[in-house]
Amino acid sequence: MLFRSKGIFLINRDGSGLRPLRDTAEGENYPVFASSAPYILYTSDRSGIANIYMTNLDTGEERPVTNVLNGVSDLNMATDDSRLYFTAFYDQGYDIYRIHNPLQLWNSPKEVSLSNYLKVTGETQDTNLVNQDRDVETTVAASDYSHYVFG
Repeated sequence: MLFRSKGIFLINRDGSGLRPLRDTAEGENYPVFASSAPYILYTSDRSGIANIYMTNLDTGEERPVTNVLNGVSDLNMATDDSRLYFTAFYDQGYDIYRIHNPLQLWNSPKEVSLSNYLKVTGETQDTNLVNQDRDVETTVAASDYSHYVFG
């Protein structure tokens, strides 16, 4: 079976049963599964900028979690789902950020527009995106790593 998407796929531990979970043309990366609820979080660049999205595995419904200008990557979820960590570019370098209780963000959707690049090039996609003000902690740039959060 050949897939030509940049989506997220599931496979059984024995290597059988390859199937798409998110079979899209957008770049979707860094999937993490919630342990306490039927959600998967991942990055998608469907708006022209990589943001974090959450999909309900029972219903297939998805919603964005972030709306950043420079993109995010490298997701990691705490084992109790209480914190989501990710990297984002800020002030000449990548910093590590933390969102507290990320699964609670499912209940607060808003609209967000496509990036200016997609608007100018006409590469539009009909998506339901979310723009949310988040309680996100950022690290402080320093010559050592004493201000960084590693989880």
